[in-house]
Amino acid sequence: MSTQPTQPITLYRHPLSGHSHRAQLFLSLAGIPARLVDVDMMKGAHKQPDFLKLNVFGQAPVIDDGGTVVWESHAILRYLAARYGRGRFWVDDAGERSRAERWMDWSQ
Repeated sequence: MSTQPTQPITLYRHPLSGHSHRAQLFLSLAGIPARLVDVDMMKGAHKQPDFLKLNVFGQAPVIDDGGTVVWESHAILRYLAARYGRGRFWVDDAGERSRAERWMDWSQ
């Protein structure tokens, strides 16, 4: 059974990033409320101390789900599916889940 967050998830993204688009698309498809924060990489916002506290590598996307911070697009997808997509986007059977995960990893 899927649940919903008590507050919108913050997605730090770059609007032209395919990796950011993955996370944003999943949030949309799952009906998860989100607050989008554009990271101006052209001006170096991703290398500023406040952003580096979210992701030490200074890359987008990053999500903040009520204090749980997750970076790397596939880690974000897995987290969101496990937390909010049980039964729809996430299954507990490791064999079934591995078939989806191997395609995710292959696309990397």
